[in-house]
Amino acid sequence: MFPAVRGGYLNLRNWRSREWDTAIESAGLAVCKCGHLSGVHDHACAARGCRCKKFERSIISPVPYVLRHTFASNALAAGVGTFELARVMGTSLEMIERTYLHLVRGADDAFRSRLDAFAANRDESAEGRVAMT
Repeated sequence: MFPAVRGGYLNLRNWRSREWDTAIESAGLAVCKCGHLSGVHDHACAARGCRCKKFERSIISPVPYVLRHTFASNALAAGVGTFELARVMGTSLEMIERTYLHLVRGADDAFRSRLDAFAANRDESAEGRVAMT
């Protein structure tokens, strides 16, 4: 999906070890397979029996796909429409609604508020036209 610097495609294993693991460690989000959070491997860690020479990704460490999920959730929370979001993300409207829409607190309330405001504005405009005749 993404081209490599020298052509071809990215090797996911290399990208994760060189880029992703470094980023999640820097953010303090990584969990080593021994259970320690990133940045806590030290001499005391080894004294407690930890055999990790360096950070080794756990199955509960964040994965790159969370970036897509975060993007979609934040876009919806910011008021981006589901149609526009589906287009930008290259997916279907149904998938956006099924997967992400429930994450936005107050989405239904905001929807109803916009409809109420539209109806009130329309009613005011109609009253003005009636008064002029």
